[in-house]
Amino acid sequence: MKRFAKIAAISLAMTTAAAAQPSYDRGAYDRGVDEDRARDRFQNSWVPLAEASTAFGARQALTIQAPAGRFRVLHFEATRGRPFLHRVVLVYGDGSRRNFWIERPLSRRHGVDLQIDGREVRQVLVVAEPDPRAAYTILGF
Repeated sequence: MKRFAKIAAISLAMTTAAAAQPSYDRGAYDRGVDEDRARDRFQNSWVPLAEASTAFGARQALTIQAPAGRFRVLHFEATRGRPFLHRVVLVYGDGSRRNFWIERPLSRRHGVDLQIDGREVRQVLVVAEPDPRAAYTILGF
């Protein structure tokens, strides 16, 4: 019986000591990950392209900088009010254009996702209903 008590006390002490050890894991960047993995981790997250763009005019143009120009999805969502988007025109890296007819208002809960299959986007043209009280944001993934 004494032997069982000693084994139980030792095993309980070991689990308590292990649980008291602090965790110093701060993510992949502190563990010396090579640059390719760090770049892939960054590229697999949403990138803000335009934040709180107010629909003052009917047309707005956004030029995308070269390093962040390839996306699979563009997401539009309202940040203030209910901006009404008529259409979005994407200008790709090769100069070709693609029209997306939206024809609906955006909200914070129900945005619009445009599937663009990883092509390089040079410019985003947004045709919206002019409303200075409404604003939207564009995210790329």
